Amino acid sequence: DRQLRVSGSVGIQKDNLLKTKAFTTDRLIGSGDIYWMANENFSVNAQFTNYSTGQSAGRVAGNDSILARDVTRSATIAPRLTMQDENASHSYMLSAGYQNYTDLSAFTGGLSNTDAMNATFMYNYTGIESRLALNGALTYVDASTGTVHGRTVGVSVGGGMPLLNEELSLSANLGYTRAGIGIDGAGGNVFSEGLTAGYRPTEDDTFNMTVSGMQADGL
Repeated sequence: DRQLRVSGSVGIQKDNLLKTKAFTTDRLIGSGDIYWMANENFSVNAQFTNYSTGQSAGRVAGNDSILARDVTRSATIAPRLTMQDENASHSYMLSAGYQNYTDLSAFTGGLSNTDAMNATFMYNYTGIESRLALNGALTYVDASTGTVHGRTVGVSVGGGMPLLNEELSLSANLGYTRAGIGIDGAGGNVFSEGLTAGYRPTEDDTFNMTVSGMQADGL
């Protein structure tokens, strides 16, 4: 009943079929996508991709110092919940992802390998009659390479509503991000804020004015 959708693809590529190039490159590409809508309030989407590239000897013999061989993977999952009554609508969404790059070269793998995880939780509120809109988000990112490890945590809140029969609108947002690098987490802080005012004299014309600021320390 159109509640579940599954799709995927696989691709294979190889060059140097006539053996005229110095090296032969092979690629394997695969991806999958699943979307499930349990009911009108809850749904979840999951995706996965895998890309690999490898080189081998062609017209001339190769060695491990110049032949490339790597794999890139990524996966995401995003459940969403929406609840509505006669007064307001509430939306909750969580998006989590993982990315990995693996360099299989014995010479560069230790420096090139990368792992990254991220997660974002978002909430949105909309008043049916008041048209008041509120939103909030929490963000977490953890990434590392062969030599550097970093972590970022952020939070943001915002809101807005129309006034004077929707001729005037006001919205504001605040944000804070903490970025840390290394084992001791040394890093810095970023604060941001913004205010937007809109005026709509006619149905076809709108004037907006935005004031924003950002402060950073320790970066």
